[in-house]
Amino acid sequence: MASIAVSSCDNVDEYVAPTGYTIDWNAAADSSTTAFIQNFWNDEKGFFNINSNGDEGSGNNYWPQAHAMDVVIAAYQRTGDSKYSAMFDKWFVGVKQQCWSGRKDQYWVPLYDDNAWISITMMKLYNITKDSKYLEVARYLHEDMMANGWDNENIGGLSWGAPGTSYYGDSRAICTNGPAAVLAFMLYEATGEEKYAENGLKIYQFMREYVIDPATGRVLNGINRKTLQSEGEDSREYSYTHGTVMRAAYEAYKFTGNELYLKDARRIAQYVTGVACADKSTGALFFENKTWRWDDSSGDTTLFRAVLFPYLADIIEAPEISEEWRTKFFAALNATADLTWRTGIISKSEYKYILYNSNMTKGVALGETGYLNPNVTGASCMEARARLYNSLGK
Repeated sequence: MASIAVSSCDNVDEYVAPTGYTIDWNAAADSSTTAFIQNFWNDEKGFFNINSNGDEGSGNNYWPQAHAMDVVIAAYQRTGDSKYSAMFDKWFVGVKQQCWSGRKDQYWVPLYDDNAWISITMMKLYNITKDSKYLEVARYLHEDMMANGWDNENIGGLSWGAPGTSYYGDSRAICTNGPAAVLAFMLYEATGEEKYAENGLKIYQFMREYVIDPATGRVLNGINRKTLQSEGEDSREYSYTHGTVMRAAYEAYKFTGNELYLKDARRIAQYVTGVACADKSTGALFFENKTWRWDDSSGDTTLFRAVLFPYLADIIEAPEISEEWRTKFFAALNATADLTWRTGIISKSEYKYILYNSNMTKGVALGETGYLNPNVTGASCMEARARLYNSLGK
């Protein structure tokens, strides 16, 4: 496995001790993202390996590629360093190797949530580079899911997977509908074509009717289109569904000017930071589904908060959010980043040891394997915190 060349130093974290030191968030994010790239980026293949041992992964290593590249994009936006932008085109070509369907050139798989995640990353790359190849991938995948996945017969909403496949069923999963709504609004902002904003609003209104509790901001994981019940997995309260639906609510507000949607975004942020993901003893966002702590090393759920953190930063920075609420939401993200950086990395002596565990206070033992999903989450947290330091000055 080849990796990006970076300058080495004896101590990549110049503020290791004593306890109580002030964290330089830009330095922490620099160290974190550099370590992430060194440990997981496969420069020869152009995608992120599934673990720090250089194993490439297969089958379910496609959707994490989007969030892993989002970390690199965040680092580029924060620093402007060309070592990050040099990865963009390599990833655009290389990520096809992790696309597990027979339609690699279209970046399409029969899971609409995967297609939405990849498309959101494509839109971020388009917004930076203005290279139309990224935009066209996102356009195609959006239009495909709206044409084939939207429920025109029952309650609306997008199916989890494509019709005619084993992934298609009666659940209208928010892991698909949330990012699909965000994607639609991103397409509108990039192109000015109102059909995209109308799609985003249609998806959001479906979610508001069936899975969002406007009074509290709770977002359920899905609903059965025939029984109108949210049972089993559909009843879960996950960080990433709250993150995407919160962002979609804010975009719906910006498009329509309807204050109702802004209140939705604020309440969702309030719920996810105070109930769904909050560790009550610390205020940090260490949980999924209220108290369910995920300590497995590499499962899907270990990646979910990588979606929440940047969208929460968006709401914290939103000028329409009052200072009182901004302070509350910032405190939750700050507590998460602070505890993770201080206690969740066993050694900062070398980049190879800066590895995150699914339990963000636990760390990865020296010499042990790190896994892509929780490390995307940890690196995303550090980038979001550094971004807020630069925008808020704290």
